[in-house]
Amino acid sequence: MAVSETYEKGREVRRQLLGDAYVERVNQTAYNDPIMKKFIAGATETVFGALWTRPGLDLKTRTLICVVSDAATARTPELAIHLRMARRQGWSEDELIDVQITSGTNDIVLATRHGLSIRFHEADVREMGRDTTGVKGIELGADDEVIGMVVIKREANLLVVTEKGMGKCSPIDEYRVQRRGGKGIITVHRTEKTGDAVSIKEVLPDDELMLITKQGVAIRMPVKGIRVSGRNTQGVKLVNLDANDLVMDVARVVPEDEGDVAADDSAEPVSVGPEDEDDE
Repeated sequence: MAVSETYEKGREVRRQLLGDAYVERVNQTAYNDPIMKKFIAGATETVFGALWTRPGLDLKTRTLICVVSDAATARTPELAIHLRMARRQGWSEDELIDVQITSGTNDIVLATRHGLSIRFHEADVREMGRDTTGVKGIELGADDEVIGMVVIKREANLLVVTEKGMGKCSPIDEYRVQRRGGKGIITVHRTEKTGDAVSIKEVLPDDELMLITKQGVAIRMPVKGIRVSGRNTQGVKLVNLDANDLVMDVARVVPEDEGDVAADDSAEPVSVGPEDEDDE
């Protein structure tokens, strides 16, 4: 089938923004049925081929604008995609992990891959210009890195998910306020069973989660099925993973109504264990 010049241009821009391996993977999974193939073909031509190639701004600047816009309007799925684009355009992990709007009086929680976290007052971070390095939020250990940020705006729980499918909800009050720049406290008891932490989210019982795995599997589940437990625990099993598969990211989903789309019936059943495993 003949394709337009705009489509060809969009296909090249899409691969430049997302990477060949990622594009091939989602083409074979999320966009592998006739309806979704038609959708991505249209998006390739109209979004990537027409909008992203308009003159005036380079791709790096466009990705940053998208990230800030997504954060300001709480478009979580789009934010994850645009963060990936932004990193590929030169915004490194040190420069860009998350962007959120704050009131000036919020508390901030940073979490790391090795299961540590720190909570500090927003007032500890002085205002500065856009083109600046910023200040240290948490002292990182060897080979550790920040995986996420939560701006506390309501009475909710903090959900932590690990790469091997474990997760837990803990009351925000269990995270004491510290001065920024410290080493933090344990937010999930990291073991061989849990693996590294991959995500931290602020959640309510009526929210739902979307877990994305390394092999491209998306699993949706309710937050209310995860028992609230202590901060310094391993948590419970959220999902049964295939061999060599890992949880890569988590999105918080707010259902529109009771008739919202249910999870895929063909997926492995969610296992929510009856016990937590505390530190000794």
